[in-house]
Amino acid sequence: ETPAFEPQQVDPVLMDEGEDVAEDPGLNIRVHFQGTGYGTNGGSVIYVAVTNLNEVPLPTDAFERPVLKIVDYDGDLMEIEPIEGDDNIPLDLPLGAGATTNLQWAYNTSNGSLWAAQFQIGNVIFDGNLNNL
Repeated sequence: ETPAFEPQQVDPVLMDEGEDVAEDPGLNIRVHFQGTGYGTNGGSVIYVAVTNLNEVPLPTDAFERPVLKIVDYDGDLMEIEPIEGDDNIPLDLPLGAGATTNLQWAYNTSNGSLWAAQFQIGNVIFDGNLNNL
């Protein structure tokens, strides 16, 4: 019988500003933040590469849609609404053991607002100026 993927409950790992590669101890994946871009129909797109460090495939539901927050005018973190459509490339097939794939998600905010932001994927939070990662 094939062993199943077993995520661990862990506290989120907050990366230091400027760090663009992180290992998620709960999902046993490596996440490489690859940058930001402009959405086809407005908004911003965030690009990441995910590597499965497990010895079993990573299921498509291993993590929720990533959450983007930006610092608002009051200095508070505000969650940004996702944009559906073709700018999104989620994990739609299981990711084989040791394999890497490029993923991307679109959000309803301008690229310029990403200078003070947090992007959480799985148990990893990238922090700071996402345009410079």
